[in-house]
Amino acid sequence: MALPSTGWHKSSYSNDLNAACVEVERAGDGVAVRDSKAIARDSFAVGPAPWRRFICGLASDC
Repeated sequence: MALPSTGWHKSSYSNDLNAACVEVERAGDGVAVRDSKAIARDSFAVGPAPWRRFICGLASDC
């Protein structure tokens, strides 16, 4: 089942001083990812299982 889009969400680590800025948005069953400083460029999609593994890898309690 595809999830509805909720709009793009910028990383809390993104700011004017940090060149590594990303935004994510629900895309079907997965997540779309784009560069927040170049939003006209293409985004890429990540499926739900790889996205969970990525997020789990960032979390200390996963």
